[in-house]
Amino acid sequence: MPPFMKKAILLPFLFLMLQACSNGRKEALSDGSTDQYTAPGAGSIVVESSMPITEDKLNHFNFSVKVVTDSNSSTKGSYNVETEYGYNIAVGKFDMPAGGEHLKPVLKKGAEPYTYIIGFVYGSDSTFHDYFQVSGGHKKIEMRYIKLYSFK
Repeated sequence: MPPFMKKAILLPFLFLMLQACSNGRKEALSDGSTDQYTAPGAGSIVVESSMPITEDKLNHFNFSVKVVTDSNSSTKGSYNVETEYGYNIAVGKFDMPAGGEHLKPVLKKGAEPYTYIIGFVYGSDSTFHDYFQVSGGHKKIEMRYIKLYSFK
């Protein structure tokens, strides 16, 4: 077979391989779309939730958590966490896992009282992956990573 024929056969094959690899990265997100999540501008609330503090019947306080974008949310996957437990206010920060900068943070109530888990859903699998925990209590608000992931 002449050399130009080998190239003619090889080029379409390479093109199909590249296309398959790039399509593999665009896995479906939890809403069924195949586009990657792009964080809105800095200062935007991505997800939030609150629950009443049942022990405080007089003041009707809440425990609330907000995940807010910063200037690096789109490129590095970093987010601010704004938390209130009654009059106590705390602000923290977390970064999405390496290689997962395109993942959208998801908020879920934790098993412990006054606890929220920030996590994510990866690809077409609807499994919630625990990642960062926010807990509130009398005289304290605690934020910490609970699991580590890497997509690189």
